[in-house]
Amino acid sequence: MVYYAGAFLLYFVPGPNLVRGMGAWIAREFYVPHAQYVCYTALAAAAISAALAFALTAVLGRAMARLVSVVNSRAVSCCALALMFPIVLAGAGLGGLLVMLVASAIGAIPAVFQSRRINCLGVILLPMACSMSGVGGKVAEFLGLI
Repeated sequence: MVYYAGAFLLYFVPGPNLVRGMGAWIAREFYVPHAQYVCYTALAAAAISAALAFALTAVLGRAMARLVSVVNSRAVSCCALALMFPIVLAGAGLGGLLVMLVASAIGAIPAVFQSRRINCLGVILLPMACSMSGVGGKVAEFLGLI
């Protein structure tokens, strides 16, 4: 959160026109800061928001702990899954639904086999990291996948 808030606040510094992060890039289309008070206003808004979030965390944390102990988590999960199917189907089509089903199956492995969740995360993140670093094709050739 600090990274994204800091990158967004850099946008409000007048003069150098620093744009770091997606939020600042999107906001650039609608508004460009020209005065120093804009930076101070953005900093004040971020500080007030942080203080309010800090104060509400204790109150809402206790309320959520009580709510979680009362609500049936299986029913909530089933409702969320029932809502996700039409949303993914409408937004990404059948291909997106297929990706969602594969990701759900990978996510269910720890619950079914009582294994660690971090192993499933590694199965997802390692190929993505190889691909993003530019060595995905060579690793796939080495493993005999291509």
